[in-house]
Amino acid sequence: MGFKQVCGESAADNVEEVDSWKMNVLPQLVKDYSNRDIYNTDEFGLFYRLTPNKTMSVKGQQCHGGKLRKDRLTVLVGANADGSDKLKPLVIGKSRNPRCFKNVKNFPYLYESQRKSWMTGSQFVTWVRKIDERMKKDVLRHVLLFGDNCPAHPKEIDGLTNVRVEFSPPNSTSVIQPMDQGVIDCTNVKYRTRVVRRCLHQMEHGYIPSCGECRPITVLDAMHMLASSWEDVTSTTRANCFRKAGFVPGEAVDEEPPSLTNVEND
Repeated sequence: MGFKQVCGESAADNVEEVDSWKMNVLPQLVKDYSNRDIYNTDEFGLFYRLTPNKTMSVKGQQCHGGKLRKDRLTVLVGANADGSDKLKPLVIGKSRNPRCFKNVKNFPYLYESQRKSWMTGSQFVTWVRKIDERMKKDVLRHVLLFGDNCPAHPKEIDGLTNVRVEFSPPNSTSVIQPMDQGVIDCTNVKYRTRVVRRCLHQMEHGYIPSCGECRPITVLDAMHMLASSWEDVTSTTRANCFRKAGFVPGEAVDEEPPSLTNVEND
């Protein structure tokens, strides 16, 4: 017996329906596509200013903190089953024109706005159509894109010629979506590492943080750190997550030892 925190969404998954879908439906959907042409996409919430709630301190010394920052972006990511390709993420924030965007012409990713920084159906459709245009230019590739059964993902998208969109069964995201098998978590961990290193860098150069916070991270700062973090997610990690989700047969491949060189130089 043990006392544990209840977390995650796996308890809501319909195991029987998921197993049936993997055995009967998934093989039929992917049979005409190579692993290179099978993609998965999913969105996650990025609390881009949130700092760790634990730190080192001298024994007996009180350690005070402030309120947890809840500034949020929604990030839509995607990749293919053999790990060879990552789709350019879509970032959604609250502000239509953040001040930090003034006089900036080049952005790492596409940015959209919504008053609660949530995904909308029109934003998802626009993003998928951009992928369709990209595949037309890439030697007329025809790909299969899997998404989850979310109300913000319209089940019918008109005008697509090179992208076929399919959706997983309801209440199955935590076990079927490859992005949720470790790709998103890995991206979040790498982003958090950059946030901490940013704070340490500021302290080393004479800036003393207030209430445990470093200088505010702007949306543009977050997009650049996210771009570096997404770039650092290896092809092995992505391919292993497709195997774990049941899209690709075989055992997971050992990951190469991580390199912190890029993180330290950000």
